[in-house]
Amino acid sequence: EAGLIMRELKLRGLVERILVVAPAGLVTQWVAEMRTHFTEEFQLVVPGEMSSLRRLHGVDEGDNLWRRWNQVVCPMDSVKPMERRKGWSFRQVQAYNRDRFVDMLAAGWDLVVIDEAHRMGGSSEQVARYKLGEALSEASPYLLLLSATPHQGKTDNFRRLMAFLDKNPTRCGPASCSPATRSFSSGSSPMRWRRAQRGRGTRVAAEARVRCHSRKPSCAWARRSNT
Repeated sequence: EAGLIMRELKLRGLVERILVVAPAGLVTQWVAEMRTHFTEEFQLVVPGEMSSLRRLHGVDEGDNLWRRWNQVVCPMDSVKPMERRKGWSFRQVQAYNRDRFVDMLAAGWDLVVIDEAHRMGGSSEQVARYKLGEALSEASPYLLLLSATPHQGKTDNFRRLMAFLDKNPTRCGPASCSPATRSFSSGSSPMRWRRAQRGRGTRVAAEARVRCHSRKPSCAWARRSNT
């Protein structure tokens, strides 16, 4: 389903640069399936191999390597921000975050896809994965969250996840809850929601189906505002 949404947005001329953030065990599968089923080429960027990638593609130190490709897949835990590491200086931590986190966010994405998005909810807002998810939710006009288990019985975790799509999900009641939040919590399948926002000078209504299936991730598609 994620590939179909990507294709539709590309056909409409709405996205060109796509970033997929997924657990490490799924990144090669993403690259393979996008190539096999959609003839789309995604570059796998593993931050631990950035020096080799710079040499291979002739990208100078100081230049943003993430801008080298229009379609990128990267492992989730390799790009989350780090506050400190034993034995590291402040400058070393800064350089680490710049290459893996800051430059990635600044690369100018049109669509960000987060696979296994429920992992981003975190136990609190201080958890690195949550900080990564929050930053990614603001890094592009389109955001796609994928999860087979968006609600794991932890209300605070779920609300933090929904805040990536709607900054005020906690004010939702049965009648006032945003469509994005209702589609995750209603339990019906398939589910449809519509959310209109302004983007690139036009007002667009984005529509998607959200499916609950034990073997397929659920999808939430949010059209984020640039204003």
